[in-house]
Amino acid sequence: MSMTELGAEKILPVAFYERDPSRVANSLLGKKLVRIVNGHRVIGRITETEAYGGTEDLASHAHSGNKGRASIMYQRPGLAYIYFIYGMYYCLNAVAHSKDQEAGAVLIRSMELLDGIQGIDEQMGRDRRYSIARGPGNLSKALYIDKRLNGADLTVAGEIFIIEGELKENEVVSTSSRVGIKKEISRKWRFYLAGNKSVSGLASVRA
Repeated sequence: MSMTELGAEKILPVAFYERDPSRVANSLLGKKLVRIVNGHRVIGRITETEAYGGTEDLASHAHSGNKGRASIMYQRPGLAYIYFIYGMYYCLNAVAHSKDQEAGAVLIRSMELLDGIQGIDEQMGRDRRYSIARGPGNLSKALYIDKRLNGADLTVAGEIFIIEGELKENEVVSTSSRVGIKKEISRKWRFYLAGNKSVSGLASVRA
């Protein structure tokens, strides 16, 4: 899939993710997630995210150190971190942390479908473009995301990557504590587009 086919929008570079996870989480709103499956392209606009830090963040997988599934959070920013929870859901994260931080990532919680599922308006109803990827579990299901994509480079045109996108003039970014998290509730590290119908509810999907 060439950038010509995607128009003038450019893939977000590594430098975009080389910042504090909370800044990256905020900045990802309005950006576009691209998934290529068997040559078929699906594009969604990111509408909800959550930031997670390193050992200092008690709610982060990286809190226990550079080991197990969280080890990828200590690697180069811009990689995909995917984990499986509740025996049924995959969650897509982008590794993000500044050069002064040891680890971090951003959970992509929800997106608004823009293109890629044929006949969605006619066959599923217009609102389906908002509900099909509402919440991280639904997002991964809609985009066929699983552990095979763990470690994928989101900064190159491969099976999954993120390109530029802007907020609309009337859109407002809101913040809250992270969903389903009992620790570090003072961190308002959930970012979402207020009023957007694709933003998830309060059901917990974090483990």
